[in-house]
Amino acid sequence: MTHPHPTPVTIPNPATLMVTQNTLREAFLSLDAASISNMIQSFVAAHPSLTPLTPVVEALFEASVAESAAYTRDPHNLQQQQQQQHPSSASSTPIPPGGGGNAPGTSSVATNSLSEDMQRIANERQRRKDHIQWARIHAASLELGLMNNLGRATEGDGYSTSTGRAFSEMVARDAVWESDEAEWVAGIFVLRAVIRTASRGDRRQREEYNEMLMQYESRWKEIKDEMRQTMVTEVLLSSREELARLEEPMT
Repeated sequence: MTHPHPTPVTIPNPATLMVTQNTLREAFLSLDAASISNMIQSFVAAHPSLTPLTPVVEALFEASVAESAAYTRDPHNLQQQQQQQHPSSASSTPIPPGGGGNAPGTSSVATNSLSEDMQRIANERQRRKDHIQWARIHAASLELGLMNNLGRATEGDGYSTSTGRAFSEMVARDAVWESDEAEWVAGIFVLRAVIRTASRGDRRQREEYNEMLMQYESRWKEIKDEMRQTMVTEVLLSSREELARLEEPMT
């Protein structure tokens, strides 16, 4: 009696699979930079559009929050995996819809109103977490040089800077004046990146960044969420160290 030979099992190469936003997300978590690069190129070729990298950046964001302690994870390593192939800039945070409460009535209406309010609160908490994580991706993009090719901007005094850097400075400058403390947390991450990537010996920049940093230090006292305050404490301390580095002579 003869037995049929077992059919060999072939493990497909990740780069040959149909590339979707979901497979890109998993790739950021598990594959090497070369494989990810091939997948990104395949995805862009298969999905031509005016903004082909938008789903790639969204997959990067999803990967950065996919594991435990997601919103405390530094996105630098994930972004380095796509740095050589596709420069990326910060994306705006989608704002989930919120539900409003209904007027008191029957018990069913009251239950629905409570449920909607709880969902609205949950959505708002998630929006704040997402906003901070997008800011960290923005900051990492600036530090890794992914925003250097966005052109140049010249200010009124003739001072020239990259468009990406000017945008980052604007974000950091404006966020500290917002009413939501999540904006302050997001802003300080961007400000630290701005300071880290500044040129030494520029007194004008150093004085401006010192003033901005003092404003964030004042906001630190007003942060009510313990986790956010802990995050800001760490970033403020390292930002001070980076600012002191700018005062060191160039060697």
